[in-house]
Amino acid sequence: MAGAKEVVFAGVDEVAEIAYLSLQEVDIELVGAFDDEKKGATFFKTVVLPFHEIHQQEYDGVVLSTFLKRKEIYQRLLENGVATEKILAIYDVQQ
Repeated sequence: MAGAKEVVFAGVDEVAEIAYLSLQEVDIELVGAFDDEKKGATFFKTVVLPFHEIHQQEYDGVVLSTFLKRKEIYQRLLENGVATEKILAIYDVQQ
């Protein structure tokens, strides 16, 4: 995902908060957040949307921004047609 300027987060929890704070140090903008369980909530001024709406948002990449639900959310991304090369997983999704 080299050269990404706009990303969305998949999963909204403590890991997402740390990832968001880290974005403030680089030239990458958070343009969306997706989490079925937290849809409708606000995450740093961004309304959290359900995964089935992910293709309504333009983005360069998807940050898998959760640890505990990483396998489930990775699968939800795939089910919603997100290409694996667009997903940046900080943690191994196979564990």
